[in-house]
Amino acid sequence: MNSSSLQKKVSRLQKLYMLNVPRFIDECWKDALIENSKKDRSTSPFSKFIPIIRRKMGKILLTQFS
Repeated sequence: MNSSSLQKKVSRLQKLYMLNVPRFIDECWKDALIENSKKDRSTSPFSKFIPIIRRKMGKILLTQFS
């Protein structure tokens, strides 16, 4: 296998990886939001950020629509 072919394969794998990272993050967020809405103890690594993000989104929405 020559260097060019190997580089193309690595590039393709990097693109596939980058496409899957946002999907993984979306799934984690969904799990965290569901657990948070049920008031269950969350197992998601994103759960601690939900209150912070809600406050920031609230501020953004207030500035956009006021």
